Amino acid sequence: LDWLFPDPCQQAVIQFMLKTLAGSNQHRMILTAYAGSGFAVLLTAMVGLGTFIGDAKLHVTMFVYFHVVMLAFLLAGLRHVFSIPIELRANWIFRIAEAGSRREWLEAIDRLVLIVAVGVLLVPLPFEYKIVGPRAVAEIALFGTAAAVSYEVVFRSWEKLPFTCSQLPGKTPMWILVLRVYVFLSLLPLPCFILLSCLYSPVGFLIVLGPLIAIGRYLHASRREYRSEARLVYEESPEPAVQELSLLR
Repeated sequence: LDWLFPDPCQQAVIQFMLKTLAGSNQHRMILTAYAGSGFAVLLTAMVGLGTFIGDAKLHVTMFVYFHVVMLAFLLAGLRHVFSIPIELRANWIFRIAEAGSRREWLEAIDRLVLIVAVGVLLVPLPFEYKIVGPRAVAEIALFGTAAAVSYEVVFRSWEKLPFTCSQLPGKTPMWILVLRVYVFLSLLPLPCFILLSCLYSPVGFLIVLGPLIAIGRYLHASRREYRSEARLVYEESPEPAVQELSLLR
């Protein structure tokens, strides 16, 4: 941790998160459920890829689909498991030290998720390079940039420390959750098709990569500016009956 997180404040929150995951069966079960669901969707889709994709692009398509599916379930699983408290009485120390450590804590969360994402990308890279050749490097570069943008979008409104905020159950009706899952699974092939098309078109690769980098930098800068002013949330409250516009003067 001294090398990955040199700041003591970052080490503190990372150790809290890792020990929570190591000691909580509930949180590990939720992450396992998301990972298992991702592999199930991945294997189910790969069975029919040969019907729609020619043999020349089949291996590249399988790696692209693997990365997209695992990224989607990883982000959804992390946001879900981060929102479940481990022990509400444990957040008092974070409340006391928040004023001088808020930025370091949130940056540590970003770095931890980044390390996990890099691991997901680099572990299969030698195998991928052996099968598809130099196109694997282009795929990693394009997908890595898209993954960074996706993370910024998913955690853009995140105002909590993992495992420290209370959670209101039953906020979303079941039919809405089922509808979201259905739309989510239906739209998964779309980014795969876009990434695959860019890998076989140098012009398309540059056209997509450039705006993704610009969007990612803008989202990251705006999120850093926003969270430097916002206070962390430790008690989740129901949405008000009348929504405010929240306009800044």
